[in-house]
Amino acid sequence: MLKVDQTCMVMKGDDLDFGNFDPQPTTATTNVSINPGGDPKPPGIGTAAVMVENVSSFTVSLTSAMAWRQSDMTVTDDVGFTARWAQSSAQGSGYTLIMTGSHVQSVMAPAAPYTHYFRVGGQVSVDPDDTLGEYSGQIMLTLTCS
Repeated sequence: MLKVDQTCMVMKGDDLDFGNFDPQPTTATTNVSINPGGDPKPPGIGTAAVMVENVSSFTVSLTSAMAWRQSDMTVTDDVGFTARWAQSSAQGSGYTLIMTGSHVQSVMAPAAPYTHYFRVGGQVSVDPDDTLGEYSGQIMLTLTCS
């Protein structure tokens, strides 16, 4: 009897970090964006890698921050966020934007180990009357292999 083990995992890399900024004291919303495509890797970009073996294809789905928390862990809706993400078969270059909430990838040599790379960016929107402070949220990548 031959047993073939399947490897199917997501490895978290860098956290997405928009850094420090001050909302403008006007009636306009302050928008800060990080584009996940392009080279070289932009500062603050979030990263992850999918590693598979003995898999013919996989699907990765992105769910962006469902609840933002202030530094005291209070849930708030003060911050608007739109996620953008990109993918590449090479870690350092060739990233293309993913325009939907999921990405399907075929694996050319299913028995061989294969790694695929993802970057997550997006846009944060802060109104001038929003509470100052540090905010955090979660972005989930879900992996399904076949």
